[in-house]
Amino acid sequence: MALFENSQELQNPAIVLDALFCEEEGFEDDLGEKGIEESQNCEEIGKKQSFSHLGLLSFTLLLDDLVVWFLCQRSVLDELLGIEDRGFIFGLPIALAIGAKFVPLRKPKKFSGEVIFEEYTLEYGKDLHEMHIGAIQPGEHALVVDDLIAIGGTLCPAMNILEHAGAEVVECACVIELPDLQGQKKLKGKPLYILVESH
Repeated sequence: MALFENSQELQNPAIVLDALFCEEEGFEDDLGEKGIEESQNCEEIGKKQSFSHLGLLSFTLLLDDLVVWFLCQRSVLDELLGIEDRGFIFGLPIALAIGAKFVPLRKPKKFSGEVIFEEYTLEYGKDLHEMHIGAIQPGEHALVVDDLIAIGGTLCPAMNILEHAGAEVVECACVIELPDLQGQKKLKGKPLYILVESH
């Protein structure tokens, strides 16, 4: 299901994410060589006054749709895991709205205490996800939230680290999917909810 499937602008992931976050360098994700191109920088987008309204409206609609989607699932959920960086921005307000504990999954050396980690390989190298030991209890049910799934290079290891901690991944949710890169096939059959498909 795609919330904005009839809107050309909102099917462009670069436009949606730059409208929401206004980053100077575009955005990076698990894309590698086959990924989408970096978009216009913040200054160029700022010249188009409509983008400020688009960003606010987009963010509100995205959050509302994700919250309604989850509440309709009636799934048992103990925590929502958000993947750094944009998974925090979407995950925190969703967790508050549905009454779930928010658990951050961070890049290396961001936590001060003991961590559990998962190494993963992307087209351009290797990286790590880290989570605080004790943040998840065995048998708990988790929802994983991120901004984008392309080849599954970040979402899949996030699921792995939860499972290694003894949790059960109930579902995953992303704002944007690049279905041509077939990242969903790496999710071990777990349901994936997305708002925008970009081909």
